[in-house]
Amino acid sequence: FDEAENMPPCIIMKSDGASIYATRDLATAIYRHEVMKGDELLYVVGQDQTLHFKQVFKVLELMGYEWAKTCHHIVFGMYRFAEGKMSTRKGRVILFEDVITDAIELVQKMIQEKNPGLENKDAVARQVAIGAVIFNDLINDRVKNVLFDWDRVINMEGDSGPYVQYTTVRCKSILRKYGKPVVEKPVMELANEEERKLVFQLLQFEDILSGAYRQYRPNILAQYLLELCGSFSHFYHKCRIIGEPAEVESSRISLVAATEKVLVQGLAILNIEAPEAM
Repeated sequence: FDEAENMPPCIIMKSDGASIYATRDLATAIYRHEVMKGDELLYVVGQDQTLHFKQVFKVLELMGYEWAKTCHHIVFGMYRFAEGKMSTRKGRVILFEDVITDAIELVQKMIQEKNPGLENKDAVARQVAIGAVIFNDLINDRVKNVLFDWDRVINMEGDSGPYVQYTTVRCKSILRKYGKPVVEKPVMELANEEERKLVFQLLQFEDILSGAYRQYRPNILAQYLLELCGSFSHFYHKCRIIGEPAEVESSRISLVAATEKVLVQGLAILNIEAPEAM
């Protein structure tokens, strides 16, 4: 490598002719581009492999592959539980299956305490539990270490997946109570700050998606959904929705419908389901 690269040599083959990680990653990258026709090659691997991928991508470039610039190392940090760093050494293994099982049991208990008459409790518990674990992962900047805290993960009122899901459920409930088709292009009556702020945030959705995609950072979308829920909560508590004069009611119902649509789409992009009730 050029001295300016400030990288040690990339070993491609051992003295006995055996291949190593770099050898296999180079061959795989070429296969993925030329045979699988990948537009971009994203390597979602821990930050401790940063040097390795810098070397591999540079070797591809030196081999004359112009598409080497489409290879990206998507760095992420370490998951930590109360017991310490997750590890496959010394028997300290935490299986994802066990995390999901524990999450479902905790959410089932929460539902039993808060809404014991809920229909399809087991199905909802599974949706909320899996969504909670996914959201807890994606809300964090991926390059930072994540501390897994159950109190935060399933908190219905905190910066969590269940909070976003619950806000979506609230929107759905209002729309069911309204019971009429929502006007597609209503005359908007934005009489107060809460309405204007909600509209402003809804209009940012496409830009948020674009930014999250360009930067390979789903936390941008997750954080936006939390902020949208906060704005909707202020709107919900300050603005009467059903029972207002026709134009005001229609305008506010449209805001509820737009919020529900963006939340459902945003959650779906994060691979999280939106329950009909909680």
